[in-house]
Amino acid sequence: MSRWHEVKANRRALAYIVFSVVVLALIVLGGILPARNQASQIEGKTRQLEAEIESQQILQPVYKLLAEKSRQKEQLPDEVTEKNPPRDSSADMPLDIESVRLILAAMAGEAGIPESRFSPVPGSLADDSDLLLVEGRLRGENSALRTFLLDLSVMDSFYGIEALSARATPADPEFRMRIWMHVDDRERR
Repeated sequence: MSRWHEVKANRRALAYIVFSVVVLALIVLGGILPARNQASQIEGKTRQLEAEIESQQILQPVYKLLAEKSRQKEQLPDEVTEKNPPRDSSADMPLDIESVRLILAAMAGEAGIPESRFSPVPGSLADDSDLLLVEGRLRGENSALRTFLLDLSVMDSFYGIEALSARATPADPEFRMRIWMHVDDRERR
């Protein structure tokens, strides 16, 4: 009988071990792996939010400058006097289509951006409009981009930014933008 008890005890111990392994596997599969997956998703969202916060910090001075310019324009008197004549829109358009990319590249260089390329978008200059869409790629530091955007925003020929995106690279970030510029359209007539 003692042998029989030993075999029965061994089977019981083996059953406890198998049961423990199954319970442990269920705990790992049901609790630890989903928690690890959720933690990696939260980490990815955190990185995305950090990138968005950084881009907001880059563009914040530009936004403040544009908001201040907008407030100043709203505060101008309705009646125009001899001392404050209205601005002639043709005087604000010194650029022609060929010189737009050269001037923007020079401005980027002055702002401290070592690599920049600008090119007009074909067909963006409509028959009755003096607005030209220009695509640009810049590679440089965030502070240099901020300086370039501030210089661009005070330029008379600047109309607006359609798109601005940033991509992290090992060296310097790369920025892509689409901007609208006033051009002198006399050459098309």
